[in-house]
Amino acid sequence: FDIPPKMSFKENVFTHRKKIIIAAIALLSLLIFAGVIALMVTTLVKCDKGYESVLLTPSKEVLYFEFNLKNSTEMQINLNNLEEWTDREAKMDEWIAAMNHKSKYLDTEYSIITNRVREQYDLDVSECKSHTMYRVREYTTWEDGAGDVTIDSKSNDKDIHTACTSSMAPAEKYKIKSSEKCEYDRHECPEDDKYSREGRIFFDEGTYPSPTTCADMIELFPDDFKGLSSKYLDYPVSKKSSTFWLERKYIGYM
Repeated sequence: FDIPPKMSFKENVFTHRKKIIIAAIALLSLLIFAGVIALMVTTLVKCDKGYESVLLTPSKEVLYFEFNLKNSTEMQINLNNLEEWTDREAKMDEWIAAMNHKSKYLDTEYSIITNRVREQYDLDVSECKSHTMYRVREYTTWEDGAGDVTIDSKSNDKDIHTACTSSMAPAEKYKIKSSEKCEYDRHECPEDDKYSREGRIFFDEGTYPSPTTCADMIELFPDDFKGLSSKYLDYPVSKKSSTFWLERKYIGYM
């Protein structure tokens, strides 16, 4: 047996402090997983503009999440020197290998991997007196999700309470085929960090009711258009410019 040497008084005090800190972190984790965020957190991060002190939760008000509202964090990664990417598949493999190496939990060695391409575009709903971002993703026929379509309602703000209490919920008739989340988006530089509330409806191939009027949008996300005058119901909803994305999905265990 390895028996550790006796600790000095200073080391003993430091050890007890560490235990208190660990206990505090454990308690904080329990609160967050219970869906309650009521903290003012300041962190120090490095970006190209130097070190900055950033307030992550500017609202002091306690926010209780609804049971169906997922609470998630998304890390945004900047991909540099794209002109040097002569082999996209190899570069993607490099990124995943680096993530596996750095993480204690992630191991994609035995994952099921699928690739698919999507056309992505926003909807212009300005004629419906809405400032909400609506994003559509149409998946092409390739390996997984052939013909699937999703439509998202999204609201962004620096304040978690402002963002995550926005009226983004899908219509009741779509609840079984939808998801909702409040997400903390983290970026390389903290001044770009934000919170977002999202409602997403999933449509199987051939079932997406492509909206063309404000009345169609009300059928999808009614809470965002409460109080809209009937004179706007037939006003047009238009499709903005499209972009195409390659999506690789890993299904496995952590």
